[in-house]
Amino acid sequence: MVGMIFYRPKFFDIKELVDRETFNRWGEKAWMFLRPEALNSLDMIRDHFEKPVWVNNWEIGGDFQWRGLRPAYSTVGNVHSQHRFGNGFDLDVQGVNPDEVRETILKHQDNIFTLITCLETDITWVHFDCRNILDRIRLVKP
Repeated sequence: MVGMIFYRPKFFDIKELVDRETFNRWGEKAWMFLRPEALNSLDMIRDHFEKPVWVNNWEIGGDFQWRGLRPAYSTVGNVHSQHRFGNGFDLDVQGVNPDEVRETILKHQDNIFTLITCLETDITWVHFDCRNILDRIRLVKP
């Protein structure tokens, strides 16, 4: 995956990964704000668990629009969050406990989830990102 310059996920629509305002302004062009490594990792999670994975659901009337990209105008989270760089996602895997998802990612970090370098712990959802660090997978508390 080194040198990946473009990736379009198999399992996700752009509306699931950006907020309403970003989609309304940029439409399908909003893919340019999301890092290929993070998009590929989303697909790997969906493919491994073989269950729906939920990021944003604003388009179907849900409450989530800030679990993917968080543009400069978003007031959610830290200004240096990987979400701001299109490099991190919060998600739920349908019917799978978030701790089980994290354990699975850690167990398979060297053969399946090779691009994920950070997981948040002690939360009721899964946060991963693909920050540029030497650690294999860094565990952090929000």
